[in-house]
Amino acid sequence: MTAIRVRRARECDLAELFELERSIATAPHWPRTAYSEILADDIFAPRRCLLVADGLVGDPPGLRGFAIGVVHPAGDAELESVAVAETARRQGIGAALCEGVAQWCGAEGATELLLEVRASSAGAIALYSRLGFAVVGRRAGYYRDPADDALLMRLELKACA
Repeated sequence: MTAIRVRRARECDLAELFELERSIATAPHWPRTAYSEILADDIFAPRRCLLVADGLVGDPPGLRGFAIGVVHPAGDAELESVAVAETARRQGIGAALCEGVAQWCGAEGATELLLEVRASSAGAIALYSRLGFAVVGRRAGYYRDPADDALLMRLELKACA
């Protein structure tokens, strides 16, 4: 199997990342400045990582997906977003991005990683379950366009030695 390249995003990735994000209907559709602010690493802002997958080793260049994680002062972390291009799904990119965020959060001192996912998103739920996340709650009517409940999922992070 070919290795997936996951790395920290750089300023030069932002235009392509934003274009990719807009092409994915289920992506968060944040303002462009939100991504720039993550990279700015402001000491007064929450600690966030923005990871990108730029394809399989040997593939033509281009971003295939991205993920965002945040570590909260209370010691927990959140997988805020994972988005993979339609044409790059089912290649392990989403899993690699999630694992990268989990490793970063653990290295930052977080003890658990939380996420919200649409209850109707069977593929995403299956992916998160394979990665060790467990359903710990449900938020009725959380999502709009289309309306859907959110499942809350949790992954215990290993202490970084």
